[in-house]
Amino acid sequence: MAEETQPKWQGKAIVELKGSTADQIWPLVADFCGLRKWFPKLHTSDRVEGEVGQPGLVRYCVFSPQPSADGGEDGKVMWAKEKLVMINPVERCLSYEIIDSNVGMKSYVATWKVFPLTGDDAPTLPAAGGCKIEWSFVSDPGEGWTLDGLTSYITTLLQFAGKKMEEAVLSGFLPKWEGKVSTRLTKARPDQVWALYKDFFNFHKWFPSLATCHGIHGANGEPGCIRYCAGFSIPSDPAAKDDGSLHRPVSWSKEKLTAVDDIQRSLSYEIVDSNIGLFPEGGDDGQGGCTIEWSFTVDPVEGWALDDLVMKYEASVELKGSTADQIWPLVADFCNLHRWFPNLDTCYRVEGEAGQPGLVRYCASSTQPSADGSEDGKVTWAKEKLVMINPVERCLSYEIIGNNVGMKSYVATWKVLPLAGDDAQTLPAGGCKIEWSFVSDPVEGSTLDGLLSYVSSVLQFAGNKMEEAVLSG
Repeated sequence: MAEETQPKWQGKAIVELKGSTADQIWPLVADFCGLRKWFPKLHTSDRVEGEVGQPGLVRYCVFSPQPSADGGEDGKVMWAKEKLVMINPVERCLSYEIIDSNVGMKSYVATWKVFPLTGDDAPTLPAAGGCKIEWSFVSDPGEGWTLDGLTSYITTLLQFAGKKMEEAVLSGFLPKWEGKVSTRLTKARPDQVWALYKDFFNFHKWFPSLATCHGIHGANGEPGCIRYCAGFSIPSDPAAKDDGSLHRPVSWSKEKLTAVDDIQRSLSYEIVDSNIGLFPEGGDDGQGGCTIEWSFTVDPVEGWALDDLVMKYEASVELKGSTADQIWPLVADFCNLHRWFPNLDTCYRVEGEAGQPGLVRYCASSTQPSADGSEDGKVTWAKEKLVMINPVERCLSYEIIGNNVGMKSYVATWKVLPLAGDDAQTLPAGGCKIEWSFVSDPVEGSTLDGLLSYVSSVLQFAGNKMEEAVLSG
């Protein structure tokens, strides 16, 4: 006789922070491997593998001693390896799963979300407005735990972490920025490009708007040498001149080479003096053709924005005749997207378990929308992998893992929200809203406006079809 399946545990904890905004708190939450700064008795939250700020990043966390289900302590060191499966700066949310541990969790997926306090939540907070952190989870029953005990435990942790984060914000603490950009060169070998890249004193040959670059100390290409660079900065909000044109002030920096590795074909440098306030470090590597990769870590800089480096989009549709609970099962049916999308002929399961992270669907359309909304008759396809699904929050995230539509990197989140306050007006059902947000690299053959227009039109169509299905019973 088959073993009876136990129902999943679901829970949620919330902390309200009245003195800091969602935009101030989100970078602290998004610092996935910096959790030890905020959690009591968490000694370690180190990166094990993966890229900072990207799905696939794994952290190793160690607590001591271990809280038991009733809140006591038994002196046991508690550890877990946790994998980031989704991060969305537009929605200010991330999800992770426990992939190994000694805490008795066989299956555990959690979502953290930061959002502003609005309406009755922030009646007397005209300045900062306040914000709220939500920590929700879905898991198999945990060995040695009760659902109430686990929920109480994460509530205690979140209250402590939220207060620590707000204290950091109010004291002026800002997390470092970390980022990376790359370009692929198909006709040049790594050793050919490396010889040009390590020519530290002649960077102006390759860098746009860099008028000057020359050595002022040491031997070119040797650690300790310093170069002087001057050109035009690219601030987030350039000043306007009297004639309406944008003012691009001359910017300069003195940059010191700190490390060179000819085997790995990488170098690192630091800015030792400047009028732009940056302190980056960079590197490059590649094979078969080659890829130049420039990564950096930097303190936040006044007049600049880290988000300038990433494209982010969001579209939504409001459904006045159906509730979030009615629409969510249709959105959560990951392999039946063709029921709702125009021109989507096929959507079926390739691998994985229905309703679980790791599920992969294959989607194919008969015509390809171009950037201007026209069609060129090309069959387009994509393989999309479910990386997070949370029925408590009514949201899911997926990534494109293979396609012929020009997507190099694409992670999307769908969320179903009840209409509240002025949104719902006098609707007896309450109504709901579907949000489709995504983060991607620039898309070959498309424009930002064209892609956003396409996403919006598809979502409007899908939302109407879903509501028709609900109303028809």
